[in-house]
Formats: sequence, C-alpha cells, structure tokens
Amino acid sequence: QNRVLAHDAIQVSRTFASLLAQGARDARALSSLPVDAVQYEKFFTALRGPGAFPIYNRMAVLRHGDLWWFEGGKPGVSRMALSKCDPVKLCDRRTLEQAQSLADGKAMVGTGLRWYTPEGSDPTLPDEGTLSVAYRTVTGIYLLGIDFKSFLPIVRLPTFPYQERGDLMQDYEDGSYIYLLDAQANLLAHPRRWHVMGVDRATGLAVEPMRNDDDAGKRPLNFRAYREGRLRPYFDRLLAHAFQGSEVDVFQAANFSGLVRVISVAPVTLDASLFEQKGPFGYVGVGCAVEHFHEPEERLVPYY
Repeated sequence: QNRVLAHDAIQVSRTFASLLAQGARDARALSSLPVDAVQYEKFFTALRGPGAFPIYNRMAVLRHGDLWWFEGGKPGVSRMALSKCDPVKLCDRRTLEQAQSLADGKAMVGTGLRWYTPEGSDPTLPDEGTLSVAYRTVTGIYLLGIDFKSFLPIVRLPTFPYQERGDLMQDYEDGSYIYLLDAQANLLAHPRRWHVMGVDRATGLAVEPMRNDDDAGKRPLNFRAYREGRLRPYFDRLLAHAFQGSEVDVFQAANFSGLVRVISVAPVTLDASLFEQKGPFGYVGVGCAVEHFHEPEERLVPYY
C-alpha cells in the first residue's frame, strides 16, 4: 500500500509537470507569430478555448522594452513599459525580467501570483491566480500565465483508496487529498484555499506566511516559514527527506484537523529539453487516511 501511494504521487507529479511543459510549448508557439496585436489576441483566445477552466488567464510578449499584455476576461491588448507591469493585476514582472537571462530557446517557470483569500472572505471576491511560464528567443520574451483553476483536475486525480472525489473540503476532513507546492514550499493548490500563497489585492505585495497555528486562516501556509505548532514535526520530515532528493517519501503525519494520514511526497521534475531550471520545480503531496492501511511504515521509494 505504501508503494501504491508512492506511485500515485509520481503520477500526480508527472501530470503537473506535463501541464508546465504544455505551457512552455505553447509559449514557444507564441514566439513564432508575427508581431501583431490582432494575431496575439487570436492566439490567446484560441488557447483559452471553450472549456470550463481555460488553461491560461494571462499572456505577455516583451520585445524591445515594450510589453504587450493580455488579461483573461478583458478584450484587446495593453501596450506599456515593463515598469508598468503591476502584480495587483497579476502581471508577473519578476519572471519577465528573470527570463531575459535565459538561453535562447529555453523556458522557465516563474513564481505564482494570486489574490490572497483569508478564511471567511466574501465569496463574491475574485479568487484568481496565475503561474507564469516564460520562453525566450533572440526576438523577445513570451509568457503564458497558467490559471490556478487548471490545477483543479490535478488535485482531483484518483488516488488510493480510489474512492470517487467529491467536495474537496470533505476530502480534506477525510484525510484523502492532494496538494501542490513550488520549490519555495508555497502552496499552489490545497483544499483550504486560505493556505494557498497570495498577494494583497490592494498593494500586490506578497502576504506574509503564517508563523504558528494562531495565524491559520489569516495568512498563507509556507512549509519553510512555519515556525511552531502542530504541523512542525510533519514539516521537519519534509524538509529533511522529501525536499532533499529525488526519492518519493512515504510517512505518517497529522493535519490541522488532527487526522492522521499516510503522506506520499514526490518531486515535480521539469523537462530538460524545454526548461533551463535545474532540480525540481516543486512537490506534490498525496494523503490517505491511515484507517485504509495496515501498519503503515515510513520509507523512501526510488523515483522512477
């Protein structure tokens, strides 16, 4: 059962990595278009498609210091200087700047941007996030923002014990759920949305992560920044094992609700033919209530 859960985590991590690779390939396709606002808008519209959750909600082209900016749900293109790229609009200036040092024909995954939603927030407030994938050529930087809603099919993937997934919050209470992390241990997807990383809606500045259990629901959860509380032994295990190598770590831990689960954590490995970044982009965690196991054990499983 430990090995089954380990392979489930590997499958989830590969699905996440495939989504990032698709972003890089689509950004590369964007780079082949002529410099034309109409062509760019048609491309963005076609990529978003008719699905319930469009893959992308932002698109940017940086050429000769000018930024062509497309925002999901808003028609047309904004032309502006890179200095006007505002995190309040989830415009990822940092990634656009960093991508200028990429090798020609290589891509990178940026840091996620999301409007933070603390527990008890007005449910009518927009809950939107974007994870940038940027591709560089000699002509410029081409960026696509993956909509955080695109992570929903990943966290709903069937995993052991393969019961049909219903409400994600109920899955959390039952102990059987999936979460996604970036390399800095920020949460990109979690049943409790107030744990997910975010920026202040007014300033665009990153909301400080929670330091202890008293901050729960008021600040996002970063596994490295968390200092003390009921999750500290769990995170110590992650930092000492799962975040240090290429193995899949399987172990037992309790969540905030006190429910004991068996956790399988796998690294998200980027396609070296597309991305210049080395090492894992992040990690996936797959939890299963301990009641489904017979004498669960801690172990490291090779990452195949």
